[in-house]
Amino acid sequence: MTSGTAKKHGRLDVLPSDYIFDPMRRCFALDSPLPDAPPTLRDLEREVADATCPGEYISWREEHEYVVFLEGTRARILAYAGDDPVGACALLETFHAACHAKADDVGGECDFAIFSGSLLTDRASLQLRMGIAPEQIMAEVISWTERDEYGHCSYVSDDVSHIIDRTTVAAAREQPPGEDSDGAARAATAE
Repeated sequence: MTSGTAKKHGRLDVLPSDYIFDPMRRCFALDSPLPDAPPTLRDLEREVADATCPGEYISWREEHEYVVFLEGTRARILAYAGDDPVGACALLETFHAACHAKADDVGGECDFAIFSGSLLTDRASLQLRMGIAPEQIMAEVISWTERDEYGHCSYVSDDVSHIIDRTTVAAAREQPPGEDSDGAARAATAE
């Protein structure tokens, strides 16, 4: 079997360059081991494009293993976020959009829908750590939810609001009494 191809359902399909479908394990796997060097943004962009396997149908029997495979890509993006949070944020949104486009090619969709929505939750959490206003984050999440015809974002707004609440409470606990959110001392106006 050559690199980038795999026998599936009795026919030879061309799959993304570094991934093959393992019919015995019924999941996708890397054809060659990962390099020791940390991934670059370009590597992760390619991995997202390859991982979503455009045009490849994923049956309900393969869905769970497929999502486990996608979780590996998600974990590498989140690990990369320490080096480049802006790039990781954009990549998480791209990954979510690619999963949204893939929805018609996934037979089961339960695990896949939960995974797809969790990408937006991860993105929102990362945006909060970058200091983006919670109102802006919620507006983006609500926008995705309103355009979501597959139900992938059903619970994302609830999850994100819980993350925002926890972050706000944690920030309030760290803030010394008598200071506002910018750290400036409040001026008491006694008139």
